[in-house]
Amino acid sequence: MQARLAPSELQSIQALPAKNLEMYEYFKKGKYFWDVSHGFEGNLKAAEMFEKACQLDTTFVQAYAWLSLCYRAIYTNVQTLDIKNQYKQNKKALSNAITWRRTRLKYT
Repeated sequence: MQARLAPSELQSIQALPAKNLEMYEYFKKGKYFWDVSHGFEGNLKAAEMFEKACQLDTTFVQAYAWLSLCYRAIYTNVQTLDIKNQYKQNKKALSNAITWRRTRLKYT
């Protein structure tokens, strides 16, 4: 049996996951720390990696979404942090993810 792929499926397989490979490396590191390091330090490290990914490519929506999850986890687990600052960071990351997603939907 031989599988046949539609041209769009073939294109998605051949496409790079991101244009900026350094950014994608930070994104993957963030996912690694999120998946492997459960706890405050792991969440901080994951957030740091996602922040670097966001700085390198401001259009990569997934990095903003994961950054927002990290901020939520940090806020939920530790109540001694500056809550107002944490809330603003979380809101900004989530807002960026939503804005870019809406922009991409308009042009696809």
